[in-house]
Amino acid sequence: MDELTRLLATDEDSELLPVGIELEDKLFVSKRVLDGSGVLSVYRDAPTDGDSGWVLLAGNEPDSWFEDPNKFQERSVAWALKADPSLRSILGAPPESSLERDAVDQDWAELEDSE
Repeated sequence: MDELTRLLATDEDSELLPVGIELEDKLFVSKRVLDGSGVLSVYRDAPTDGDSGWVLLAGNEPDSWFEDPNKFQERSVAWALKADPSLRSILGAPPESSLERDAVDQDWAELEDSE
């Protein structure tokens, strides 16, 4: 969607998004989130063409999940914003960002590097 189309759109999901993020861009979602758990943890890898780099988590996935691609499904940014509108506030975070919150009604907080 080009900038003019986005600005003229009336659909609430077409509100201005951060530069480099499009509604049709992909992200990966944990099956725990897809099964109804709220999104409590997110991180962003380097984006590629059509991939936002974002991964949405319930926050209680064991480390072994990250080795099994079947534990995640690809969805669009538009889908994610419908599922959790608060994600709009963090979509512009740079690659290598990790954020979490204790409950879905709380604000996002950036995780500090533990090094």
